[in-house]
Amino acid sequence: MKRNLVVLFVLVALVGMASAKSKAGKESVNITLDQKQLEGKPEAVMSAWMGYGMARANWISEHVLGKSDRPKDYHRGFEEELAGRESLSKIWSDLKGSDATLKDAYLDQLAAVEAAGFMSEYVWTYLGSPEWKEAPQGLRLAEFEKWKTSNLADHKVETCADVTIEEKAK
Repeated sequence: MKRNLVVLFVLVALVGMASAKSKAGKESVNITLDQKQLEGKPEAVMSAWMGYGMARANWISEHVLGKSDRPKDYHRGFEEELAGRESLSKIWSDLKGSDATLKDAYLDQLAAVEAAGFMSEYVWTYLGSPEWKEAPQGLRLAEFEKWKTSNLADHKVETCADVTIEEKAK
């Protein structure tokens, strides 16, 4: 029952966020799920990925939309991706807490990263982008390298949702 309520909450929130707009109404944030990658997975996995997309969309709505200094070719930033992965991990952990039979190799590893306190290091190491010029202060990269050797063997990053900004035609 609790799992169904969480899934319902995520779906309702997604409907609200999928069409988030800037105050000026000239831009919108769109969330897209990778149906092919999610095919055959439990609905809880899809719910967690929707939460990831919503967290990124919220971050964009708060920090990017309507800003006059935003580059036209905006690319996701470290903080945006961190917000998304933290949300993804939290939602997955909450869903698993109500249904111990849930399994997903990637999401289980991501939850372990969060539990170990290395989410920032994970995002920087595995999801870094050329646009991210300088590492945020306080990253414990050497400690993370040691930890991931024994905890993330054969790890493959997954991303089953994307968030884009679209400008409306004038």
